[in-house]
Order: sequence, then C-alpha cells, then structure tokens
Amino acid sequence: MKKNPIAALLVTLLFISAVFTALLATRYFFTVRSLKRMQSQVTSVQQSRSVIHKLALEAVEYGKTDSSIDPILIKFEIKGKAGSGPGLAPSKP
Repeated sequence: MKKNPIAALLVTLLFISAVFTALLATRYFFTVRSLKRMQSQVTSVQQSRSVIHKLALEAVEYGKTDSSIDPILIKFEIKGKAGSGPGLAPSKP
C-alpha cells in the first residue's frame, strides 16, 4: 500500500484542530464559571450597598429631629458640615 502524504497531513491537521478545540472549550468553561461567581458577588455587593444607603438616609432623617447624631454623620461624610452643601446625594434606583 502506498503512503499518501496528503492523508497524513490531513490527519495531523485534524489532531491539531481537536487539541486546539479542547483547549478553547476548557478555557471557556473556566471563564464562564468565574463569570458566574463574580456575578453573584456583584449582586451581593449591590444589595449591601442598597441597604447601607437606605440606612444612611434614615440616619440623616433622624438627624433632623435629634442633632446629637450630626458629629457621626459628618465624620463618615454622610452629612456635610454646617454651611456646606448636602453630603449624601440621592441615588438613582
């Protein structure tokens, strides 16, 4: 039987293509897994940020009736110093 160089070349190219495809599939798998993990972390951070913002707004409202909380609000830059503009800008939902 005669050896066909084109067949050997095609088999080699097929093998290289299969290995390259396997590497890309592995990389895709780990990237998607990492993306899902990061998306859950982002969701958690956004929820925490929303709760903290609501708490800060509630503290500012409480500060309107009881000014003894003002030093704490000024320290954490939730409320501006007397005479300056508002410290806590309303966020967009």
